[in-house]
Amino acid sequence: MKKIVIVDPIFRASRLIYSHMVAQEAQEEKMQIHIITRTNASTEQYQELFREIDHTLYEVVEVPLDFWWGVISDEGIHAIAEQLLALANTLKFDLLYFAGGHEIFPQIVDQLILERYTVLRDKSIVMVDYEADFLLPIQHKINWKNPRQSLQKRSALKKIHTAKKQKYNKFFRLFPHTSIGILDERLAEVKTNKHFFYLPDPSPDVKWNERSVASYNEPIKVMIVGLQTNRKGFDEIIKLLDQYEKHLSSISLHFVGRLSDDTEQFRSQLTNSAILKWDEGYFSEEEIRNYYQQCDYILMPYSTSFHGSSGVMAYATAFGKPMVTTSHGCIGYRNKKYAMGFYYDYGNIKKLYKILSNLPDRQSKIYQNMQNGCKYFSHEHSTIQHKKIIFKKLKS
Repeated sequence: MKKIVIVDPIFRASRLIYSHMVAQEAQEEKMQIHIITRTNASTEQYQELFREIDHTLYEVVEVPLDFWWGVISDEGIHAIAEQLLALANTLKFDLLYFAGGHEIFPQIVDQLILERYTVLRDKSIVMVDYEADFLLPIQHKINWKNPRQSLQKRSALKKIHTAKKQKYNKFFRLFPHTSIGILDERLAEVKTNKHFFYLPDPSPDVKWNERSVASYNEPIKVMIVGLQTNRKGFDEIIKLLDQYEKHLSSISLHFVGRLSDDTEQFRSQLTNSAILKWDEGYFSEEEIRNYYQQCDYILMPYSTSFHGSSGVMAYATAFGKPMVTTSHGCIGYRNKKYAMGFYYDYGNIKKLYKILSNLPDRQSKIYQNMQNGCKYFSHEHSTIQHKKIIFKKLKS
């Protein structure tokens, strides 16, 4: 019987879903499943997803209970490497899957070098990354009012991208059977190292009759969902409320999720808003699906530091919900390519206000066309495709 090890130190939200899909496919192929993850790994969502999957958890990575995004500490990286090497020696596993590269790369490479990494050299490895920016031409626009600062920014980005490519090349030399799946369609626009491949960002499986239960008699519902950080542009929403709340009577804003440390300062403004409803807390998969059913649009005002894929967009497309997004990065690219909604340049609050105050209603042809764009995206990004591509790479 073949054995697969899944490394997922975050084990929440989209990471948990990716790990579940790989575990599900591994079980169908009658493999032993071992998961290296965080302490306090069990959540309601985990129990829902993994209830029927036979697997072993190794809860070795110490992270805060509310940790959903970020880089794992040196101690956490050491714990992952130590557990990996122990399993390589005892289990002699065949396949290795990293659910997310952002939180452990490149630190994991340096740690495995310090350890006896040679036991992993012949393993088939797949790692998921969330953005292709470091492989693409630099998109930073020159501000001709301050060209020197813009050129310095471009130079800094080039150094960051070059360093990341060099680290990946080192990873490939050490572990030649490694493939990096990038959840970013823009990868198809450039020629890359053979180790990189485009991996469709999976939309959840949703039946068509589950997609909308919103009443036509209600105001247009715009939902903001998930853990909100400045990286996700939550300050844009605060500026919108400050400047235009009195003029947005045609819509209702619904925030489903929590604030992070860097957005907690906005709590009082949210609770005092007349047009924003806030449901705070952790929600089960069933509850999350119900929230998507009941809204009309999804708002994603992500900042220019957010370039990669988004689980929120994947859910929005699965439920046929048009979206309002910023115009840059992978999110803006998808929105434009598939005609799934409206977009604006990050920081242009006036444009965001104009979009929100003129949203087409659910019965309009424009709305239905955007829903068709969502449907097409969801069809091209199915969970079946995602799983099959990963396992094809793992077996090659």
